[in-house]
Amino acid sequence: MKNPRALTWDISLNWSRHRRFLLELPEGINDLNGVMVGDRMDLYRGWVFARSAEGDIIYEGGLPTWDPFIKKLGYQDPDWTFGISNSLRYKFISLNILLDGRYKGLIWSQTVRKMYWGGSHPNTVTSYREDELNGLATYVGDGVTVISGEVIYDAEGNVVEDTREYEKNTTPVYWSDWCQYYYHDVADEAVTYDASFIKLRELTLSLELPSRWISIFSMERASLSFVGRNLWMWSYIKYVDPDTGVDDLQTPSSRNIGFNINLVF
Repeated sequence: MKNPRALTWDISLNWSRHRRFLLELPEGINDLNGVMVGDRMDLYRGWVFARSAEGDIIYEGGLPTWDPFIKKLGYQDPDWTFGISNSLRYKFISLNILLDGRYKGLIWSQTVRKMYWGGSHPNTVTSYREDELNGLATYVGDGVTVISGEVIYDAEGNVVEDTREYEKNTTPVYWSDWCQYYYHDVADEAVTYDASFIKLRELTLSLELPSRWISIFSMERASLSFVGRNLWMWSYIKYVDPDTGVDDLQTPSSRNIGFNINLVF
């Protein structure tokens, strides 16, 4: 876009989507790491909490229990990715902004898992932690306990018969035991997150110095630029950059800020 006042504005948009499917397997092989023929290769399966028919987590001894069968949690790849590039220029000043991101897909976070296990996650700082330091087990997890009956599964993990009856969990435990059990020891679903994000990938603000200022130094052109990368991000998961695709305690993403001086003689 241009106008008589010397303002130009260029916008570039991109959008992409891809899928990976398992098309066939050798005779006698039914699946590939749980992926069946016709399903997506980025299928994500993991351990989940054992739950009642109403969806309440089942507790035993004051701690959550897990389902005996590994379950499908979703897919790792995004539904789609996007990028938006804006370039604005007015006389001697230019501004370039690059935004990009992804929509949906899942990420499992080893970082969050270990933060809860070690007590470094901000959510572990509660009155229950103070109680534990004083030797008191006061935390009661939100869920139910089985008081009678049983559940029968088929070979695929589907419930065939369920005669269990429940009552609300009332057993107190130490706060650290519950955090470690819930987020670290029992279920992958506790640390699996929507990997959607929007990121300010790069911002560059440049000033081109007028020729009358630099001609006395025998320069053809001179410009000053502020450059910032990874300046801002929105996502559903804290303490982790979902842009990496996998979170397994790798080095965190960095934010870079700098200045450039470009001189042409």
